[in-house]
Formats: sequence, structure tokens, C-alpha cells
Amino acid sequence: ITRVKMSQDGKTMKDAQKSAIIALIRSGESVSTAPPSGTGARVLVVSNDIEDGRVLFQASSPGGTSLVDDADVVDALFGPGVVLSSGVGDFNPSDLDQLLADRDVAVDAWLTPYTENFYGSAGTSDLEVLFQLLHLSFTRPRFDPVALGNFRRLEQPIVADPASEPDTAGYDALVDTRYSDE
Repeated sequence: ITRVKMSQDGKTMKDAQKSAIIALIRSGESVSTAPPSGTGARVLVVSNDIEDGRVLFQASSPGGTSLVDDADVVDALFGPGVVLSSGVGDFNPSDLDQLLADRDVAVDAWLTPYTENFYGSAGTSDLEVLFQLLHLSFTRPRFDPVALGNFRRLEQPIVADPASEPDTAGYDALVDTRYSDE
């Protein structure tokens, strides 16, 4: 087990006064750990030979759009995308793009009807940056009105004509075919 300290402010680990301890388990076998004291998290680590030098993770917790008032479901579905495109902490979208330009790191978030979800990936050399980005996403999310405007501009054509989005059109055709007689 290797322990990695992650800074609270997203800067270098040497500057961290308080730190979260992230246990990284490196082994050739699947490993399931008991929840760390008080966190409620359960970690399952699965090693494989498909892609060397890459770490992928997904985190889910109970929640989701089923807990939101009907009038707020659309906002809840688009909220994670808007917030993630707004930057994190003291970094606006442009600053964050520049900071991560030479890094192999990706983070995404979404809601389903019953879960709240995070996904992340990184090359092993950028694992610390991934954890710092996740930490800031949890503790210091941002809202940027410009990011909201950009998000609206990108999504408006799909809202106006859902059939223009191939995935939506395909899903609608599948649902229509499956449930056409009900």
C-alpha cells in the first residue's frame, strides 16, 4: 500500500498543512477494502493488463434526480456539466485548461435517477493531479456565468430539436419501438 498526501488547496503536496490520505492499492489481484474509518466509502481495486500506466475510477452514492422536485430535474441533470465547466477553487475555466494542458487527467460528474456519480482517469504520473482536481471539485466547486452561457449555447439546438442529436434520436426510436403498443 502506498499512501499519497493530497493538499487541501490543490497546490503542491509539500505546501499542505492538512491533507487527505488516499490509499492506492497496487497488486495483481482484485482487492476490496473495508470502509476507512468514518468515511462510509468502500474501495474496490481491480488490476488488469488491458492498459498499463492508467488509473480509472468511478464513485457513486445514493441520491440523484428522484430526490429533486419535478420542476428542478432539468437543472439537476445539467448542473454537474455546468459546474465542471466553470473551473474549480481559484481556477477559472481558462486557468484550469492552461494548468492541465500537459496533463493526462479527466474528471466527469452526472446524476441518474437514484445516484450521484463521479468518474476520473489519469496516467499514473498525473495521479496526484487527479486527486487534487477531485478534491477541489468536492470542496471548492465554482459557478461561472460565462460557462453557463456556453453550455446553454451548445445544448440549445438539441433542446429545440432532440432528433438532431444522434444518441437522443436513437434512444427515442428504441423506446418508441419497444413501447409502441402500450
